[in-house]
Amino acid sequence: EVRLTLPDIGKTAGAKIERVSPDFDPKTRKINVDLEITTNGFAFRGGLRADMVLEMPDPGGALLVPESSLVTAYEEHFLIRPDGGRRRVVLLGRGGEGFVRIEAQGVGPEDRFLLNPES
Repeated sequence: EVRLTLPDIGKTAGAKIERVSPDFDPKTRKINVDLEITTNGFAFRGGLRADMVLEMPDPGGALLVPESSLVTAYEEHFLIRPDGGRRRVVLLGRGGEGFVRIEAQGVGPEDRFLLNPES
């Protein structure tokens, strides 16, 4: 069960996966998935826009962090802990909207680092 937001009518709806296409588009790296809306509390109509947030861990272990949290020195990148300690990371690329993708051994989503260490 997933939650859909229907912004045009200001409602939310529950949905479940009805069908997963076996086709994979290597250019867009997408797989088509059909959802069946399971909530019947209001009338549906064709062309209604739906948004879904899908949070998944990166299978390669990459993390998204705010770009402002990175410190660069001598072509290496670091995250700075609240106690001032440095953690070396590998910059993988841009993640969009002010975020970058990084890889760091032993760093997980539960670890804490400074958002703006250079300010």
